[in-house]
Amino acid sequence: MAVTNYYTVNSEIIGEHTAGQSRLDYLPDALGSVIETIDQTLTAKSTARFKPYGADLATTGTTPSFGFTGNTGSRRTGRPHTDQYNQARHLGTTDARWCSIDPKWPLEPAFEYCGSMPVTYIDPSGRQGWCPLDTPCMKHAHTPCPDVDCMKNQVWNYYGAYMNETAISNCWIQACQYPTWSRQVFWSCIETTVTSYDPVGRHGDFTDWLYVLANYRYGNCCGYNQRCSGNPNQGKDCIDRACSVHDGCASTWQKLILDSACNHALCEAAKKCLISGCYSDSSYRNVFQQDKCVQASNEIIGAYCNIEMYQRMTLS
Repeated sequence: MAVTNYYTVNSEIIGEHTAGQSRLDYLPDALGSVIETIDQTLTAKSTARFKPYGADLATTGTTPSFGFTGNTGSRRTGRPHTDQYNQARHLGTTDARWCSIDPKWPLEPAFEYCGSMPVTYIDPSGRQGWCPLDTPCMKHAHTPCPDVDCMKNQVWNYYGAYMNETAISNCWIQACQYPTWSRQVFWSCIETTVTSYDPVGRHGDFTDWLYVLANYRYGNCCGYNQRCSGNPNQGKDCIDRACSVHDGCASTWQKLILDSACNHALCEAAKKCLISGCYSDSSYRNVFQQDKCVQASNEIIGAYCNIEMYQRMTLS
């Protein structure tokens, strides 16, 4: 069997060469999907178009194993329902879902791919959650690297206060050491930094979470200065009702943060909303309201479950 070698630049796959054949160069789109291959005479040898979650829409020629987001290393498996491998997990491009649970669950949805926004975000490692594209930050023609302050906002938009400014800058510096900007180096560095669940180390410190909670707003009962009496009927959906019960449990702002029993109850209630409550609520008029409940549940879990963990570690 002929051996195929693959060429990479800055951890991104740019082409292949099979013994006895001409070298093929990959032409990617904005997501890193290989939409065309050309030989050394610039003759097109294959083309591909993909549906939003990566299933083939149209192809010509013999397409490479690296197709949908293939520039980042995601490859086809040829198997139904597990037809793409993204390093840590298999993706079902027809089913539009991961085939195994997210290792970050419940801080991430269990099987959802890129927040159901596959034409905006990528997850080449199967562990990165929503990986924002860097294009909006490419502001300066004189450098291949995106604007560092813009990239900080990109990270904070997803990870919130879990990443401090110095850590993001260090990842940016690593990615800019290459002749061209390396998206994979940057986001892999970010992911490595936030993978640990140690709340004092990689997920920021206690004051980070206080900042998040002090500025948080959702529904009628979730957030500072949105106090409810503890009556679940005051909440507009599953997570809002959980916040209302938490308000009844903790009678003062200080207790909202420091009462570990109340925080544990809210943490567990938010997990239930994420698993089923947000999906079974009959008050939703459309899927967008359901998605907001899911997002709010993730945010509450990210804050209160980490605070509860911090309290247990501090008291133990």
